[in-house]
Amino acid sequence: MNENIISLVEDRVKVIQADSEQLAADVEACCVVDQETNEKAAEYLGGIKARLKRVDELRKELTQPLNDQIKKINNMFRPRIEDLKKIEEAVKAAICRYMDEQEHKANEEARKLREQQEAEQKKAQEEAAKIRLKSQKFEDEEQKKKLEEQAKKTEQLPFANIQVAKTAPTTVRTQNATISQKKVWCYTVIDEALLRKKRPEFFILDEKALSKYVREVREETEIDGIKIYQKSIISAR
Repeated sequence: MNENIISLVEDRVKVIQADSEQLAADVEACCVVDQETNEKAAEYLGGIKARLKRVDELRKELTQPLNDQIKKINNMFRPRIEDLKKIEEAVKAAICRYMDEQEHKANEEARKLREQQEAEQKKAQEEAAKIRLKSQKFEDEEQKKKLEEQAKKTEQLPFANIQVAKTAPTTVRTQNATISQKKVWCYTVIDEALLRKKRPEFFILDEKALSKYVREVREETEIDGIKIYQKSIISAR
């Protein structure tokens, strides 16, 4: 938008603002107490509606050509943006599948390593128990002490050789990008009736459908869990 248009808009807005300020001052003195003042207020309201219409027309005169150009440009770019987004999602999906597979492999290896270590610990405990049982056959306290130390070393041996399971990488850094994977919690509704019963706050009212239903009933009443009533509003043409 060039400076001439900006200047034109500023001039028009100043005129509208001055007129609005005068109208606001007049409204403060407006008092409807009888039919005559009610008619004057209605006439005044009609003038305000005419001003609103004219101001909106002035706004559109200036903005519509620009909006048309913006719409045309957006329509030209939108398909290309959508194409790139689809390609982006496809690449993300491929990366995600690979990382999930690597995580699954890492978890499986960790499980096997954990089972192996647990088996080794159990075996060591069994060997230690045998040594302690053997020590009971000796009368010599020195010999018993040596066997007890041997049993303790046997129990601790698996812990000296313990291995740490590898974890799958969740970040990939390249020259042009850094890709990070994170886990998010999602949901799928499997029993809507039960969900509505237990957590009704999750279901938002359809205001449009409710309004249509009320217009069809056209009666002040309470029905189907809602109260239907009338209220007055003022319209001006």
